[in-house]
Amino acid sequence: MTQSSEIVTIVSRDGKEFRVNENAIKISSVFSNLLELHKEEEDNLENCRIPIVNVEGNILEKIIRYCEYHYQNKGTDNHEFIDDEDIDEWDLNLIMDLEKEKENGHRDILEVAIAADYLNIPKLFNICAKHLARKIRSYDAEKIIKYFYIPKQEETANIN
Repeated sequence: MTQSSEIVTIVSRDGKEFRVNENAIKISSVFSNLLELHKEEEDNLENCRIPIVNVEGNILEKIIRYCEYHYQNKGTDNHEFIDDEDIDEWDLNLIMDLEKEKENGHRDILEVAIAADYLNIPKLFNICAKHLARKIRSYDAEKIIKYFYIPKQEETANIN
């Protein structure tokens, strides 16, 4: 007997709410564990609200879109480390769209990678990390610092 899935609400750091199928977000072990904890406390997920305080809404939206696509098109069982040749066309388009959305799109790719790592979505993390690594492969240290907006040491000293 198949258990029907429920809709849960995920809330980003900036208060944006996303209603999503519980099975779609189980790609993330963090979401999956939070859902299990909620189920232990309540019989259903009707009022389940999962706060993700480390991720902004625009980034969480991309991650949820990723989860929903892979749930609807492939299930939740194929999310391990991948080789370059294995990158799904949809995944590649997601990354390219992030990069083209605004002038500093690579910053969003970095934020998605950080959030994917935090939420334990290894395939998404690897796709983002590989894309960024390919971009900076030929950069010198100064260009990498500018690319990722890393503060210079003297700027960091002034902050402390």
